[in-house]
Amino acid sequence: MNSILPVYAGHSSLPGKSEPSARAYKAAQDFEALLLASLLSPLEKSFSSLSGQDSSGDDYHYMGVQALAGALSKSGGIGVADLLARQLLRTEVPGGG
Repeated sequence: MNSILPVYAGHSSLPGKSEPSARAYKAAQDFEALLLASLLSPLEKSFSSLSGQDSSGDDYHYMGVQALAGALSKSGGIGVADLLARQLLRTEVPGGG
């Protein structure tokens, strides 16, 4: 079976990262997951309506979209998390946050 390989590894488990860096990458990944979920949800709804299914499985579809978006973000996503984390770390105020 073929698997989808990420373009680059995510930053969720980088050893040696300081606490602010790790928190910035985690926040950026969470944001990217929300962004991906908001993009994937309408797409999933349009495809699920083609099969004529009723709305009884909407909760499961929502959880599936959330899980897919989170997994995509943790495996590198579309690059938004990396860009956002770099910007957050660049604008970090020394000595406090």
